[in-house]
Amino acid sequence: NKIVDDQSKDIFNQLNALHNHIKLLINNYDKKAFIEFGATGDPFYSLATVNLISNLEYNPLHRYNFLTNGMSIKAVLPKLKILPSVELIDISIDAATKETHEKIRLGSNWNKVIDNIKWLLELPNRPKVMLNFTVQNDNFREIIKFNELAIDELGVDNVTYTLYNQWTHITDDIYAKNAVHLPTHPNHDEYKKILTIASQRNKDEAGRLSELRGLIRRIA
Repeated sequence: NKIVDDQSKDIFNQLNALHNHIKLLINNYDKKAFIEFGATGDPFYSLATVNLISNLEYNPLHRYNFLTNGMSIKAVLPKLKILPSVELIDISIDAATKETHEKIRLGSNWNKVIDNIKWLLELPNRPKVMLNFTVQNDNFREIIKFNELAIDELGVDNVTYTLYNQWTHITDDIYAKNAVHLPTHPNHDEYKKILTIASQRNKDEAGRLSELRGLIRRIA
């Protein structure tokens, strides 16, 4: 978002040119389309992407999903002409507590993210809201608590849990430290016990726990 030298200026200009091209492709495409923004950066934070999505025209044939860290939802979403076509907001929030969240997601603000989620859930004709929790050494003890926060307290539509991946910027040492799902990790046995406890919870707690049991099958 900041131009600090000629290289960053060139990159920013290239992104803008690419996004202007994508804008034209989408606005001129008059057929059913499913369009997703996110994964390699926050679409509600990047100035280039915000410029793109702010200039997209509403088309009832198009449906949009956004993957976001939740920090800038309230600032950007209401201004979009495509808001009626937004089908899903998928928010990455890797903790059930302020302390853990702000430790893992440096620069984030727990209170702001939770406030934005509550605001989103109160919108008339709102999109589906899903929270995404990446399981790692610093947060695996909050797996059950996170499900309770998301479904019972906030009332989001769905929760997904994913395993910690070794992206290209993550060194072998950092991956080994955080990937608690690996049998070689020193906390792996405790991790398995927590999954066992979650999977054996009373069946009377139908919907939420059936989803949690689905999680167990995916990340055990």
